[in-house]
Amino acid sequence: MADFDADGYKEIAMITSGIGCGSCHGQEIRIIKDDKVIFYKEGTDFGIEPAKDHVGFTLFEYNYSDPEAGYIIESYKKTKDSDGLGTFYLYSKEKKSYEWRD
Repeated sequence: MADFDADGYKEIAMITSGIGCGSCHGQEIRIIKDDKVIFYKEGTDFGIEPAKDHVGFTLFEYNYSDPEAGYIIESYKKTKDSDGLGTFYLYSKEKKSYEWRD
C-alpha cells in the first residue's frame, strides 16, 4: 500500500498471476482505490514503487525467462481530466540490461 496519487490516502497495488497459474510469475498489476481499479497493466514480473520526483509511480518489469532482454522501467504521472478525476499516463520508459555480479 502506498499513496500513488498524493491524495493523502493509500491505494492498494496488487500483482497477480492468471487463473490456474498460482506458481507462475506475476502477470498483471492493478492499483485499487475505493474498490475501483484505477490502473491496470499486463506484463511479466512487476515491481512498483511511488515516484520520487512527481505524483505517480515507477513500474519495473523484469523478464527472467530471457535475461538478454533486460528489464523495463516505466514512470507514470497522475493527471486530472475536466471532471477532476485522476488517471495515470506513461511519462517515461527505458530499457536496461541486467548487471550480473559474481
